Amino acid sequence: MFTILYTPTCMDFVEKLSQRIGETNNLSIDAILKDPTILGDFDNLGLVFGSEGQIVPADIEDLILDVLAFHPSIKKVKYVFSFCITNGRTDFGLKVVEKLCSKIGCPTDLNLTFPARTRNDIDLDRAAYHINSRHYRIAGSNIATSYYMTKYGVLTGKLREGKRKIVEPHIDVFEQSRRLLKWGIGLPMLIALFFLVPILLVLLVSKGLLKLGMLLNVFSYSVLLTISIIVIRYFLKFPFRRMLTEKRRFGTRHMVVGFAAMFIIYMATNLIWMAIRPESFTLTIGNMTWLDSLYTLLTVLLQTLVEVVVFVSYIAFMRNDTMPNTKRERLLCCIIAAVLFTVLHGRRSLYPMITHFIIGFSLMAISLRTAGTEAAFGMRLAERLVTSFIFTYTGAPLKTNAVLTQTDKIGPMLVVQIAFCYAVAIYGVVFFSRRRTVK
Repeated sequence: MFTILYTPTCMDFVEKLSQRIGETNNLSIDAILKDPTILGDFDNLGLVFGSEGQIVPADIEDLILDVLAFHPSIKKVKYVFSFCITNGRTDFGLKVVEKLCSKIGCPTDLNLTFPARTRNDIDLDRAAYHINSRHYRIAGSNIATSYYMTKYGVLTGKLREGKRKIVEPHIDVFEQSRRLLKWGIGLPMLIALFFLVPILLVLLVSKGLLKLGMLLNVFSYSVLLTISIIVIRYFLKFPFRRMLTEKRRFGTRHMVVGFAAMFIIYMATNLIWMAIRPESFTLTIGNMTWLDSLYTLLTVLLQTLVEVVVFVSYIAFMRNDTMPNTKRERLLCCIIAAVLFTVLHGRRSLYPMITHFIIGFSLMAISLRTAGTEAAFGMRLAERLVTSFIFTYTGAPLKTNAVLTQTDKIGPMLVVQIAFCYAVAIYGVVFFSRRRTVK
């Protein structure tokens, strides 16, 4: 007997499906989340959920991670299927569910999408035929499932000649190549915009066609961020929210910990260096109004967000809908992000290039470690705020009325300082994550 769990919008589909596959126990996901005890034991499991475009209902994720993951029957389940009733054209929802189920130890054997508008007898007959025949179909090009099956040594419930066998996921090479090509085209588009938008705005201001004054930087990064969202959302057809975090919701804790750790250690190292070499610092604070401070703050916020999206998230999601998991892929992503971060910041001297390489590498490393950009955003934001308002240096790309200016050229000590600060901040975020996991 199958236990079928469904979202409310799919009740009609589930009832008709039950008539075709025999005796079933149909339960609403909403009811299970309110009272998990009604689920009971099961040998075969079905998940039927609705999805709008590339949005996966939060209920299905809560069900898998908070209920099924701890259910005693999940390790001995024989056959699992997931059906997505969607008005979109992608199997994004299936990929998410497939990955989550694999992660908790019960990879789905059969994954199918059905158009939300039709739900005709042909679709229902096809679904029932696959279930009754115990067919197996992985969602297209889902490398994440392959990873979790390998990592946890998961056995599927699919029966072949009466034996349980390890799944050999099929990876569509053509689909993977098409994705890399498409994202490869999108990256130069974003890089070109990264340079062209500020240049175009400066030209318009210089010719008197546009009067922005101090709002130029804010407007420039706002336009750049908007265009980046359009390219990611509509050209790549990838949800922009996932560019910020792979988790169910944006983790403010990681952002706060990353921000606090970087702010404290960066301020401390600057104060120590000022105590050792006071002649290298000059008081340069000017008549900065509250409006000037607001413009500077908005510029730093927008610039940090653009950097995290273009240099970190874009590279991390270039191959698959999930961030890379193997050490080799993670190292490659860190190197690519560091190189792009260094080249696109346009510094030609050796030590500034090394500094930007370290920053780019660190931002990608902590994002892959925490499965989200929250900590990276907090760390980079703290560094930029200290540089913009308190301790700036000669040749800083963003000219502000900081309290103190370091007159020494960027040299080995600044490289060591940046490397030390990011290392300590990363350790703080990782230590905080481990403590929360233990608890």
